Amino acid sequence: MSADRIEPSIDHEFTVEISTVTDRDSGATMMQFMFRTVREFSTFGYEIAIKDTSTDAPTQYAFELGGLSLPSHTNHAHGGAETSVLRVVPRDGTYPLTIRRRSRTYTAQITIADGKPRTVDHSDPGAFVRVGVGRA
Repeated sequence: MSADRIEPSIDHEFTVEISTVTDRDSGATMMQFMFRTVREFSTFGYEIAIKDTSTDAPTQYAFELGGLSLPSHTNHAHGGAETSVLRVVPRDGTYPLTIRRRSRTYTAQITIADGKPRTVDHSDPGAFVRVGVGRA
């Protein structure tokens, strides 16, 4: 048996799952963008710094991913760093999504039907981020 460690080949750094959730404070149905790193950590549950530059009229989703930080309430969780962003669910239709990280840009179209995100049409499925729709 070889002592060489075989590292998996990962072609993306982040995943984003788009789903709907009920906001605890208002009780309203919101669209959640759950950002996670593919890389996992064994000591702390890190957060991803995210700048939300989305617009409401017309609806366009835009996020800029920054670095990692410890959350204000330090927990000793393990796994990928994660941060969620809540936005109001728009009317049924197709909306642009842009995610930036340093000099890289990912674009896609989110389709909303029956008040829920249904599909994401990627411009570049081999990008630094993988975006998908969560279970409804």
